[in-house]
Amino acid sequence: MYALWMSSLFACALGPPPTDAETSASGTEPTATETTTAPRPPQTVRVLTWNVEGLTPSASQDAAATVLARYVPDVVLLQEIEDFEADDLQAFAEDLGYAIVVDPVDNPFGTLHNAVLSRLPLDEPHIWTSDALSGDASANDLTRWPVAAAGALDGVRFAVVTNHWKSDFYEIDLFRRAVDGYRTAQAAAAMAATVTLVCGDVNEELDEVAALSPAAWTSQPTGAPSDFRLGDDLVALLRGDGLPNDPFAPLLAGGLTVVDALQLDTRDATRDDSGRRLDYCFVQGATAVGEVYDSRDDDGSGLPKVGSPPARKTSAAASDHFPVVVDLTF
Repeated sequence: MYALWMSSLFACALGPPPTDAETSASGTEPTATETTTAPRPPQTVRVLTWNVEGLTPSASQDAAATVLARYVPDVVLLQEIEDFEADDLQAFAEDLGYAIVVDPVDNPFGTLHNAVLSRLPLDEPHIWTSDALSGDASANDLTRWPVAAAGALDGVRFAVVTNHWKSDFYEIDLFRRAVDGYRTAQAAAAMAATVTLVCGDVNEELDEVAALSPAAWTSQPTGAPSDFRLGDDLVALLRGDGLPNDPFAPLLAGGLTVVDALQLDTRDATRDDSGRRLDYCFVQGATAVGEVYDSRDDDGSGLPKVGSPPARKTSAAASDHFPVVVDLTF
């Protein structure tokens, strides 16, 4: 079903342990059998999500590497990796010092899939399939499988999930995008983490979903692929209150919040050609500061960066989407 590469993990710098015993809450000194520790200092993790439009070795891949070197993210969440690019992705990750690659080698519909790269010890990889999330062995209703990884960072369980929702605007596309949102929220909940970050290309704009019609799906529109099969859990939902026609709603209902992210020129577009904001991050259990990166705006301000600004054309050369960078503190 998929290939999973894992190499030796990089250590995560999480701060030194306390060296002195603290006074107990009663005001007395702790005994040999009653010790306390100082509060754990907060830690910051940087995550970059990006619809990279493929990673075959090329000037485009070089430009993508330049952007990653500018931010040095701890975790990279990628969308639009082609089935045939498994070896290219592995080499790309190793060249940039990433120790984990979670990468499906196939996908239920089409040739594009998601991937996770990480320098952190996220040693619990997951590729979430329709049957696993729905509990229905015959379900096949995800456009692409959400890819996830989790691990303990200084005692805090941290998880990331990435997906690429269905594109286009026919009724069946809107319906499948809503299904993708529902399943992605299920994947996030199944990771059972204290801190969870979900990122990806939602192929919808947050401020436009209220105008979508119908407000909720109570039946499946026509036009689905012949091998598309809705899981029993969603069939039951359609027969009841319906499935909200909103790919964001299940994530927000699950307790995640949208991370604010703007370009340095204050625009929020993540796809330059259309000017639309399609790429989002959702967080739970941490504070988050986000930024959309366009190399044409890079003057060294915003989130901390490494080195000098690259050529203005770097972002456009890398992909038709801009990356979104999030610094999480918890």
